[in-house]
Amino acid sequence: MLLTLAVSALRDQTSSAGKDTLKPDDIPAYVSHEFDLRGLHVHTELLAGWQLRDIDRFRDRCDKAACPCLVIIEKTPLKLADQDGMVADAAADRVSKILRVAHRLGCSSAAIRVDDPGDEDGFEVACDHLRDIVRHAERTEINLLIAPSGGLTTTGQDLADLVRKVGGFRIGSFPSFAEAHASGDPAEYLRLVAPYASAISASGELDPPAISQCVEAISAVGFDGTLAIEPAPGKDVESRIISAKETIEAALLEAQDA
Repeated sequence: MLLTLAVSALRDQTSSAGKDTLKPDDIPAYVSHEFDLRGLHVHTELLAGWQLRDIDRFRDRCDKAACPCLVIIEKTPLKLADQDGMVADAAADRVSKILRVAHRLGCSSAAIRVDDPGDEDGFEVACDHLRDIVRHAERTEINLLIAPSGGLTTTGQDLADLVRKVGGFRIGSFPSFAEAHASGDPAEYLRLVAPYASAISASGELDPPAISQCVEAISAVGFDGTLAIEPAPGKDVESRIISAKETIEAALLEAQDA
């Protein structure tokens, strides 16, 4: 299991206007040196307005810092389940663009959320569009991961059902510790979805016992992908990143001993 950092945790450091502002190109080296983490999960909002040369430069900085960009994440739920073909096609086109950027960055995965239209046929419509997208993902050798967003993916079982229904080698889940904890039974939630995941977000302001419970759950099902530390941005985020890292590492050692 590889520990990484979700760049969204550093939002305040990258969006401030002061002299200590962290520039995007400096993020890989900063994450590597300050936290000894060897990978990034990057949200698409960080890349807004970037040209190809900017993407290539960021990938080069990641390579030099030995801190590659492994997952690109689209936070806004996409209308892939919409009955209006033009709306769903526009959403699918957005995913295609994300996959191209992911390939250019050298990512292994791209994570999206599927909007719920509140339609009883939405599940089947989403599956049809996702199958087409997965074929594109296979050509670019990118894993397409589905993150929970309510509606079609409200429960762990819903998310697992969607991934299984779409089918294919390049489709998977992108669960989070925060969603697992909110379900009321973190271990059961992760037992259902982690087997389909190549990446997981250790998100939320969870206390060490809650984090350890989640780590134990994903270890128990043999998860061996990337686990991104993702505390909420804000005050003392650096110390919260370090604390979460130490908790996860201790839980992994305990799981191995068990």
